[in-house]
Amino acid sequence: MCETHPLPGLTALLAAVVLVSAAPARGLAAPSTCPTGWEHRPLAGLQLVSEPGTPAQVCLDNPVRAAGDATFCWLTSDEALRRTCRDLTSQHPSLDSFSLAVAGEGGPRFLLPGAGLGGPHLLVRFAPRPVRSGRQSAVLRVESTQMRGGGESFPVEAVSVSRHDARYSVAIYGGVSYLHSRNNFADEFPEVLLTVEPRFVDPRADRGGWVLRGYFRAGLTATTHGAAAGILAMAFPEGGKTLETTGGFGFGRSWAVAHPSDGDVHGFALMAVGRIGILSLEHPTTPGDPFPFQWFAGPRIENEGGYFAGAFAEIGVGGSSQFGEKGWPRLKFEGIIPFLDPRTVGFAVRVTVDRPFPGTHHANRESRAGDIKISLLARFDVRQLFDALFGSANSPQ
Repeated sequence: MCETHPLPGLTALLAAVVLVSAAPARGLAAPSTCPTGWEHRPLAGLQLVSEPGTPAQVCLDNPVRAAGDATFCWLTSDEALRRTCRDLTSQHPSLDSFSLAVAGEGGPRFLLPGAGLGGPHLLVRFAPRPVRSGRQSAVLRVESTQMRGGGESFPVEAVSVSRHDARYSVAIYGGVSYLHSRNNFADEFPEVLLTVEPRFVDPRADRGGWVLRGYFRAGLTATTHGAAAGILAMAFPEGGKTLETTGGFGFGRSWAVAHPSDGDVHGFALMAVGRIGILSLEHPTTPGDPFPFQWFAGPRIENEGGYFAGAFAEIGVGGSSQFGEKGWPRLKFEGIIPFLDPRTVGFAVRVTVDRPFPGTHHANRESRAGDIKISLLARFDVRQLFDALFGSANSPQ
């Protein structure tokens, strides 16, 4: 009688498992040796996201195993179509947010474009400067005689999400204003304004969507006086200082528009804005009314990014009781154009107009007066100024 086993081949199966587990694995990724704080990612289709206070840091497998003559550079999408690292004389300014490093004994060692590459991993860091919401595209070009065609290009998509935005801030404007008065624009007046512009509902700048924002302002500015001084004063009004306090809200929609060369976002927002405020005049024009009331309603367009981030223009109807009008809405315009793109201090030109509508008849001659003002200002972003003075996690190391 033959003896049978309930589990034939079990011994052979166990032996095979032992042999496979003991043998070195082939085709499997080796345990990551990336530095602490650097996430291991594949190089193909690389996408980076920089959160507030946290630059994007990823660890990639080096496509060139031996250092040899391997070099690298950062290119824009357009440059990658017609240039190589050897053709590049200088790096595009929009790519300053990207940096490359290799792991060293004392930590990551950041490299300048053109430096040699070695080691099993490359470390890519995305720290946008200045820090603001937006999308950027870049191409990491690695060149070596060991690579087919002398090199290979790897597209990189990066998104920065930050609250250090030119319109989401507490800012101080300081400078001089030139008012159209009896001396034309020859009279100078000091202007110091504190602006607070919170965002209550706002999508990421690289997506666009519905927005709800607040606009609050207080400080010293200038306006024309003299409506109570007669017809001559209305034809040649006198300028003077005033304290202004205004507040309101804007509701509308933002759109993201990527720049074709570097992929950075240059979007805009279009809103309907309503605002009210009061003035404290140096020389009250209406007896018994030391705090004239103001209001405004109309559309507002804002620039969302680029060198003119924070620029806006609004035009609509409003009222200004300082000019004595009773029931007639006035034409109002305000616009700011900022220049340069620094972290903490910028410069801006502000234009404001408060005039009666052309062609309207006013029984009250006082309501024919108004303001036309040009201001040259320095802009201090209070939040970013604190970061610069006391340190910021967004600053590159």
